[in-house]
Amino acid sequence: MAKHLLQNTHHLGNKTDPGLFQLVSNQLFQHVADQVDKRYLIRCSYIEIYNEKINDLLDKSNQGLTIREDIKGNVLLDAREAVVDNVDKVMENMMQGIRSDELQLLA
Repeated sequence: MAKHLLQNTHHLGNKTDPGLFQLVSNQLFQHVADQVDKRYLIRCSYIEIYNEKINDLLDKSNQGLTIREDIKGNVLLDAREAVVDNVDKVMENMMQGIRSDELQLLA
């Protein structure tokens, strides 16, 4: 279990060493801030693929998801999407997903 938690939490980083989620989110929101003539709606999901099962880490009642494709070739997944408007909200959702995953591992 410790190895699994380490795999999740190192993506978050810390104050002195930002992780993948924070670096990508910082760049995304900086790009949005630079686009004064456009409006964006940013949503995030957090899923886990484990033993060929897809689980929604933001909604623990939404497990065993299936991937499907629409006629345009878009890949669709019915995972919960949280609307976020800053890096802190992205990180809050990622922490919620990690806590949910930890509780499932302990159950």
